[in-house]
Amino acid sequence: MSIYKKIGLMGGMLLMGMLATVQAQVQTLKGCFPQLRGSDITLSGYDGFREKELSKAQCDSTGRFTLSYPASYTGAAMLQAKGAQGVVVLLNRENFGLQWDNVQDLNSLKFTGSPENEAFAKGIAVNGEAEQKLAGLRYLLPKYEEKSKQQQWLVKETGVQEKQFQGFIDKLPSGSYASKYLTIRKFVADMYAASTRKDTTGLARIEVGFAKLDFADEALWQSGLAVDLFTGFYQLLEGYGDEATISAKANRATDAWVKALTTNLPRQQEVAEYCFKQLEKKDLTQASEYLAKVMLNQSGCQLDEKRTELFEQYRKMAEGNTAPDITLPDGRKLSELSGKYKLVVFGASWCPDCQKDYPSLVGSYKRIKEKYDMECVYVSLDTDKKACDDFYKEAPFMVSCDTKGWNGSTVKDYCVVATPTMYLQDKKLQIIKRIVNPQQLEAFMGK
Repeated sequence: MSIYKKIGLMGGMLLMGMLATVQAQVQTLKGCFPQLRGSDITLSGYDGFREKELSKAQCDSTGRFTLSYPASYTGAAMLQAKGAQGVVVLLNRENFGLQWDNVQDLNSLKFTGSPENEAFAKGIAVNGEAEQKLAGLRYLLPKYEEKSKQQQWLVKETGVQEKQFQGFIDKLPSGSYASKYLTIRKFVADMYAASTRKDTTGLARIEVGFAKLDFADEALWQSGLAVDLFTGFYQLLEGYGDEATISAKANRATDAWVKALTTNLPRQQEVAEYCFKQLEKKDLTQASEYLAKVMLNQSGCQLDEKRTELFEQYRKMAEGNTAPDITLPDGRKLSELSGKYKLVVFGASWCPDCQKDYPSLVGSYKRIKEKYDMECVYVSLDTDKKACDDFYKEAPFMVSCDTKGWNGSTVKDYCVVATPTMYLQDKKLQIIKRIVNPQQLEAFMGK
């Protein structure tokens, strides 16, 4: 064989090897949705609290399409097309197909070559059937308290049905993503059910289960269930009513996921930011402060500037601390104002929430000022002085605007990262409370 032929042969073998490597890096999903001819099909995966597009294709004239997804992605994905409801599919290094003859009926969706999705569908059916039976059994149990024989049967059957789902999970093969996904999905469903029932025993069981979750496992973060999990958990804790109790339980949960994610600091910071904002929305100041201090005190945790400022609010601007003094437009200092209380508000004319809250603040300010001797200083983050003057022209309180926006010295001093932000202070600038909105201000002052 000539040297040229050898080179050609080697080149061909090399090319085939490269193609095989590329093919090994992707998996394919081939579908047929006859009712969606010509429609775009999108396959989206998950990364923590975010959704990301994995692949996109268009159905041909018969409704057929092919999607390629990264072989490295193991998790849940959302299959979406205009004119049909979204479908959750599980991806775990499978080349598989699906046929959906009636996009209005999920039961007509059929998978081929996908043990993962077959296990997913079966698991949903097993759990649904068991939950339906359990609902009936729990309804009957108190009605047969005085009939021991029937009561014994009901108790025994309840135990049998409670084990059905886990029994199914235990039979799935090692490495099955469906087993992890179904377990997380059931936990989230049970959590929302316990929250709805306000069952104290159920709440305690969910708390224990939450702390035992493997937050370091990417199976959770690629499940698309992270938002439901954390949002639902804080919603569930509200069932206790008392802020001190809720905060204590939220803090224990914080310790659990912070510890689990110490080897994945970017994920830890992402979760911290999400949870922090959830706690702030619910005005759980104690829990927010605890989380912020945990993150700021983490050894080796290199927070970016945005997150440092986000958490620094609760170290520097915590209740009981002295707020930074402010130089006002008339040359005086905030500390020189004579009011018994001082409200410092950070907002902007372009901020939707400020546009909603500002009229309420104006409406309640006169009443609060006269009744409680409170002064208000509004710090505008507008960079356009005219826009600021036009929006706040009838403000009954002092408005300060240096047109530096987020880079203004007062904004930096108060670690402001969102608008509106409001701090109620006493005469000596000691922070009394971070206020969420004008309605909360009136309610708090009226206590």
